[in-house]
Amino acid sequence: MTVTGVGGVGKSRVALRAAETAARDFPDGVWLVELSELQDPAMLTHVVAHTIGLQDQTVRPQIDVLSDFLAERNVLLLLDTCEHLLDACAMLAEVLLAASPGSCVLATSRRPLGVAVERVFAVPPMAVPEPDSTDTDSLAGALDTGFLDAGPSGLGLPGAIDPDPGSMDSRRAWCDSMMLFAERARAADPGFLLTPRNHAEVSRLCRRLDGIPLAIELAAVWVQTLTIEQMLEQLDHRFKLLSGGYGAVARHETLRAAVGWSHQLCEPVERLMWARLAVFAGPFDAAAVTAVCADAQIPVGMVPRLLNRLTEKSVLLEEPPHGGQGTRYRLLDTLREYGWEWLTALGEHIGLQRRHRDQYLALARRCVAEWCGPDQVEWCERMGRERSDLRAALEFSLTDPAEHEAGLELAGSLYFFWGTSGLIREGRYYLDRYLALDLPPSPALTRALGEGARIATLQGDPATARELIERCRPFAEEQHLTATSAQLSYLEGATATLRGDHEYGGARLDEAIALYRQGGSSGTGLLFTIAVRGMAHTLEGDVDLAIVRLEECRTLCDEHGERWVRSFADSMRGLAELRRGDVESATWYARESLRFKEQLPDRTSTALALDLLATIAASGGEAERAARLLGFADRLWASFGMPQGGYSELRTMREPSERKARQALGADAYDKAFWQGHDLSFSTGVGYALDAAPPRANGAGESEPE
Repeated sequence: MTVTGVGGVGKSRVALRAAETAARDFPDGVWLVELSELQDPAMLTHVVAHTIGLQDQTVRPQIDVLSDFLAERNVLLLLDTCEHLLDACAMLAEVLLAASPGSCVLATSRRPLGVAVERVFAVPPMAVPEPDSTDTDSLAGALDTGFLDAGPSGLGLPGAIDPDPGSMDSRRAWCDSMMLFAERARAADPGFLLTPRNHAEVSRLCRRLDGIPLAIELAAVWVQTLTIEQMLEQLDHRFKLLSGGYGAVARHETLRAAVGWSHQLCEPVERLMWARLAVFAGPFDAAAVTAVCADAQIPVGMVPRLLNRLTEKSVLLEEPPHGGQGTRYRLLDTLREYGWEWLTALGEHIGLQRRHRDQYLALARRCVAEWCGPDQVEWCERMGRERSDLRAALEFSLTDPAEHEAGLELAGSLYFFWGTSGLIREGRYYLDRYLALDLPPSPALTRALGEGARIATLQGDPATARELIERCRPFAEEQHLTATSAQLSYLEGATATLRGDHEYGGARLDEAIALYRQGGSSGTGLLFTIAVRGMAHTLEGDVDLAIVRLEECRTLCDEHGERWVRSFADSMRGLAELRRGDVESATWYARESLRFKEQLPDRTSTALALDLLATIAASGGEAERAARLLGFADRLWASFGMPQGGYSELRTMREPSERKARQALGADAYDKAFWQGHDLSFSTGVGYALDAAPPRANGAGESEPE
């Protein structure tokens, strides 16, 4: 079903309420996919997958992965604000509904999607008063019946609605839009009251605005400075401009007239700020606004005051502080579109987009510089909040050859964010687009090639990884980018080790460690390489040397306050301890590794730790627990496209526990426990691995995505 209607009529609110009401009919979840900030149709499936928690690192088409994931599930997918992505949303809806007969798609759009099975629900504007209901006697009657409350809360507030449906229905024709106006006006001016004296004018104003909620809200905030009569005069003037002076304007133009009128009433510097804020794709804070929008025309010291003024005038919406962060703001789609038109007319849009891109490039550089430290979780959360603007910056930089170099650097600086947020496929998408530009050699290109090789390796795409490594290595050597050279050696060494070539793999890993220590990096790259070298020693059978390496890694991580690599090193330490025969220590290290995964998920080391705990459970006679852990781990390994990423060494480590558990339980009981674990959410599965108690079953199963 597609919920349609003119801009500002409340399509999203209606759809959200409908989804809330219907939630009980969808045991596998209701998922809100907000699309207003997305401009690239090719990213639609990525955004949907990320929203529902589907982390997939394979190179399969994302739509196929989504279809398979939803095939046996009953979900309600709410696609909000589709009008600028109509074809992509229509294709997605058709494919997913065909793949998942138990699921439904609810979309909001100014126009229908055009899908064959689509039903359209048009949201009408709010009811407005009839001309003959504007006399003061009808208002007095409403006061007498208690339909409107003249008490301390003031007229028009939600608590003023009489629960008696008879009295409410009899006045529905004029009350809804007026109630909204009165509520918003009272919020702007606590002294405002809807009275017999202003009732006729408010009624006329609501009719003039066609009952469109956003238009009414924009008008209501001006009661502080204008009388209702003045509002009507000024709005009539704008309507005449739009209609050529020949009568009423179309309903879709009503909102534009109200927005233009509100814009005109703002002070010049407020209008300029409004236009410049349109460069942001998602929510923003005062610091970002200062960096992007402030100059001689908008001095730095004026930024907080302008943000407050635009919020008071309903141009900006405040988002509540989250996670210790300050206030963030956002523009509604209609107001952003209007601001962008003015920014373009002023000729500032290219310069503002460049400043915007530079702001997020600076943020990415800081993230890279500070990642190996105690603030990894905070950085991941912060970059997640800025995801829409990071995408916008990457998209802008692709539009002009003069911006390619900066965009390439940005794309090559986001690996830690992509890798820890389940956005590996998105990273591959942007890096592929930039690397296809055939840009001249530069440090930014070299680093991007290295990051592309790292992502291809994680995706189980060795052919692409080798190609990128071969392109990258000469540049890294010529430009003396030691850290990138070390990274290439690390990738080759880790891949060879996991495929069973210990001699070559060990040599390459040792080379990478030496390069990092010779000036490449003392941070995450070095730490990860030491941890993988410890794993390689374990697989070679030299457990004592492995423990020395892994303890060195743990010590260095603690010196930095680093937890991401340390959690991986702990899972490798658990494997070494198990090979040494210390089951208690192996269990402790494996669980210690998992404790951090609830804060910053990492599929590789999480799956390794789960396989390790399954091995311990199977060896200790806990076959059912082993089967559940193997099922949960299998779900994570599947995101790499092949079991254990296609690496023979990891598969060999897992197989004995599978055999033991299956033999102990029998095929049917093993399969039942395995699929119970497979269907656990990420948080529930990790919690089960940390706690010996079995997960609680529910009627629908633990099938929500991780």
